Amino acid sequence: MTRDILPALTGLRFIAALGVVCTHFGQTSLPRILRPIAYNGFTGVSLFFVLSGFILTYTYARRGTARRAFWLARFARIYPAYLLALVVATGPLIWNHELSGWAAAGASPALVLLTTPLVLQAWFPWVHSVWDGPAWSLSAEAFFYAVFPFLLPLLTRIPLRRLPLVLLACYAVALIGPTVYAHTHTNMDPAASLEIVMFWPPMHLPEFVFGMVVGCIYLAPLHMTNRIASTLSSATCLVLLYTLNSGDAILSIYSFNGLWTPQFGILILSLAYGHGPIARMLSTSAMMRLGEASYAVYLLHWPLHAWIERIIGVSDAEARASLPFFAAYLALTILSALIVYAAVEVPARRWIRVRFTGQAQESAHGSTPSSLGSSDPCTSSTFA
Repeated sequence: MTRDILPALTGLRFIAALGVVCTHFGQTSLPRILRPIAYNGFTGVSLFFVLSGFILTYTYARRGTARRAFWLARFARIYPAYLLALVVATGPLIWNHELSGWAAAGASPALVLLTTPLVLQAWFPWVHSVWDGPAWSLSAEAFFYAVFPFLLPLLTRIPLRRLPLVLLACYAVALIGPTVYAHTHTNMDPAASLEIVMFWPPMHLPEFVFGMVVGCIYLAPLHMTNRIASTLSSATCLVLLYTLNSGDAILSIYSFNGLWTPQFGILILSLAYGHGPIARMLSTSAMMRLGEASYAVYLLHWPLHAWIERIIGVSDAEARASLPFFAAYLALTILSALIVYAAVEVPARRWIRVRFTGQAQESAHGSTPSSLGSSDPCTSSTFA
């Protein structure tokens, strides 16, 4: 069984990726009115985690998961573009002397070179961002994929009336790490403990499980009218825009570790119904195409910025302060991502499918056959 796509959630993926790009490179170049939102755009990673749990549950809850097929499908989805991003990031890794700098700080270059290609770098948080900074989150996603086939049967057996309590528990667990850090970091190495809280994959599992539970609620016999879905999505967007525009006050370890998980869950749930102005905007063909390329945008935006600086000969400070540079860089990143999606991601998934399963047919929107376990309604369940 192959489920219908959820187009608004495909478009939402691009918004989340754009937020991360703006956090990294748009904070000082964008117009002043947009800078607070750019400053907090890193919360797009948390949105990706929740969305990933939702889409995987939506896709597999009623047809089950053959573990080997599921894991192969996830590998085919994330690894080809991930490997390409590492290749692109190798130049900046060399000329910025990242490895030697981290070695001087006590981190092992060998650990970086071993763990990053294996998508394990975030399990060693002190080297999580040496090669391609944003790629640390793929370590978390790989961990989610590893445990998903075991979690799904447990969650789908929980009665609907108890699911809100599970959501509350997930949210509470997500905030334990930052709370412990906030009250104890003065008694330990603050840098090391902060990196563990922020980047260690199990710290983000509650966000993923939260998304899974929201997916269970969506699949339950619970009807949401078009008006309610439209109102919820619009209201949640307004609340998020207001809070993310509030400035530095919300930029905290709590924000990085799932503070906005409930809002993201409500937004995803309401947009999944596909009604209202926000859903319609995110469901346009242009937003769908950008959403399909969002994974490549996320992975490539970091090394591409370094390459462009190198090629045109500007300093990092000059690049980050220039709006024309940011606009041109963003356009080039999006164009590159669209090319990578069409020329690398889709063909690589097809090749892996043929090589390991003998199946060649591919369904709409780049989804693979349900027997391979990746006929994801949003073309993919990850950002990412």
